[in-house]
Amino acid sequence: MTEIPSDPNQPPLILPWAIHEAMVAHCRLDAPLEACGLLSGVGRSVQGIFLLRNREARTDRYDAEPLDLLHAWRCLRRQNQEIVGLYHSHPQWRAVPSRTDLERNYHGDTPRIIVSLLDQQPDVRVWRLDAESYEEIPWRLSRDPVLHQTLDLSPP
Repeated sequence: MTEIPSDPNQPPLILPWAIHEAMVAHCRLDAPLEACGLLSGVGRSVQGIFLLRNREARTDRYDAEPLDLLHAWRCLRRQNQEIVGLYHSHPQWRAVPSRTDLERNYHGDTPRIIVSLLDQQPDVRVWRLDAESYEEIPWRLSRDPVLHQTLDLSPP
């Protein structure tokens, strides 16, 4: 596994503050298990978050519940949005892609957000994954209060 230096000319992923907070809260809530979810929007602009269930229910890996993904895809189509990022937590590890993250990269160059819960203050980093390498990509928080879609897909 090789970390590739970031491209400073790459446009950042824009993440609204409210979505950032919802994502971190989801990761904390599911700890010590890994949490997972997807971010929707257009281009590099995040506009929604889908909290997915981890059907593996493990501390060191995740696999999103297929029915949750199907529901998210349907919502995205209705809203003319796309997946602009996927996130998961590392409750007991740094916010750096693992070998498993690289091996299970089924979404090409879609940005991957990793939330580390090792420290009191979560560490959030964004990556582009490849089969044998990973590259950190820029992102920034937006104070935009618009939150188009927040869905909690956990069982009642």
